[in-house]
Amino acid sequence: VKGASSYLFQYTADATLAEGSWISIPATTAFYTFKGLTRGTTYYVRAIAVGGNQQVTYSAVVNRVSQ
Repeated sequence: VKGASSYLFQYTADATLAEGSWISIPATTAFYTFKGLTRGTTYYVRAIAVGGNQQVTYSAVVNRVSQ
């Protein structure tokens, strides 16, 4: 995202997408590879771009089965 100063990558296995269920990984790049996930589990993933003034933009949530 243009102007983003950092990113948060979040994932959860909770299909309800409850706010307290998200696990956050901070990053300084727009790409992240999730590691240590359980094979065969469906995970829901989103990215958050954080701007210089702490404004945030959320991506759409996507789901994938861990391979």
